[in-house]
Amino acid sequence: MACDDGTPAPECDSRHGTGSRRGDSNLSRRERKRASDRMSQQATRARTKAYIAHLESTTQRLTEALAGEGTAALSKRLSEQHDQIETLKKALARIAMVANAANNGCNANDSESFLRAEVESRSLRDTILSNRCETILPSTEASVVDSKCGCFPSDTLAPANAFAQQESLLQMYSLPDLLCGNQDRDYFSILNQALETIENNHARHLFSGPEVDDDTCIRAILHGWDAARSRNPFDVGWQLLELLDEGLFCRSGSVERMAILRVMRAMLMTKINPRLTPERRPPAYMNPRLAYRRPSQFLLLMKYSHLQLQVSHVRLIDYFTWPEVRDYLIISGITYAPESLAAQFAADIGLKWPYTLRDTCTYRPSTGRYTFSHEFTAVCDDLESWYMKSPSIPSHLPISPDKFTTGSEEDWCEPLCEQWNMPLKDFPETSLFS
Repeated sequence: MACDDGTPAPECDSRHGTGSRRGDSNLSRRERKRASDRMSQQATRARTKAYIAHLESTTQRLTEALAGEGTAALSKRLSEQHDQIETLKKALARIAMVANAANNGCNANDSESFLRAEVESRSLRDTILSNRCETILPSTEASVVDSKCGCFPSDTLAPANAFAQQESLLQMYSLPDLLCGNQDRDYFSILNQALETIENNHARHLFSGPEVDDDTCIRAILHGWDAARSRNPFDVGWQLLELLDEGLFCRSGSVERMAILRVMRAMLMTKINPRLTPERRPPAYMNPRLAYRRPSQFLLLMKYSHLQLQVSHVRLIDYFTWPEVRDYLIISGITYAPESLAAQFAADIGLKWPYTLRDTCTYRPSTGRYTFSHEFTAVCDDLESWYMKSPSIPSHLPISPDKFTTGSEEDWCEPLCEQWNMPLKDFPETSLFS
């Protein structure tokens, strides 16, 4: 609509002005987008050029290092770095051992004594190594008083060489090879000798606590022994279990390996110190042979035989899972098993676990450690969860967990009494609560 003088109406100018502003806005938006794209492309090209230059310089350095005397220089640098890393690892291992000892009941004065002992022992070790002399091993005849292990509160400190010789089990003791094959070598005696060596000399070493033990056991199966060792410095007990797992139980399943390591570690720590807290003890069926007697109105009395307590036997027998197998080995006096039989035993042992491997544990971000799940703990503590996958091993050993759980003592006492030529009523027993 036009005005009287022919000029356009104000509303016309308003409409045209609005359209012009919209066009200008769209144009400026496109310009900004194009500018942003150009900047992004320039940054991408710059990063690509920088990466290419980095690759070229790296290739040039490697080429120079591999040419002529560069190889020797590179090897020397790598060797120096390796020595530095090993030194740091040993220092961290010693610090972890001192911290673990302090966390398990040692006071500040004890920690300072540990550090002073470590400094003295390290100086002595450096002197011995510099003179290229052989390290004198500690005597195996030293007697050990209860609660004198480095992982428990004690008024007596661990010997000074407990830290210095903590790193290498094979350098401290001349242990036989635990790698199990198919030879006729007596693997039973070899493993028994290794266990006796650790048990007889445990007062000279420090041992990790329960949280570290659980994390080490789980991490070794989930991520490998190298990962477990880098996270938790190994004491001599874990070094032995590593050799045993890699040499024998590598034939077992992952869940079975984890359960075996858990039970054997608990049994080893119990033998080292019988005054362990309940959470550190092995399952009840690892105790001397339990037999259920007549129930009363309030409780079910339990009795145990004197076989493992009073009859002399090799220490390896105490590590067998089934109580009737331990009794059988003690009565029969069997102390020999070739590598082929040991390998078959490791391959056939099974654990009834209906879940996956990762369900055996939980991870705690607050501590950075693994812990066993309640379900896995319950399965490991139940004797009925253990079984043999093939009938070949039960033909050599009387594995019959069902008899143990029936509640009938005569099921397992009667054959033993027949071998002893004594009446069943005279079978030696004593109350568990006495």
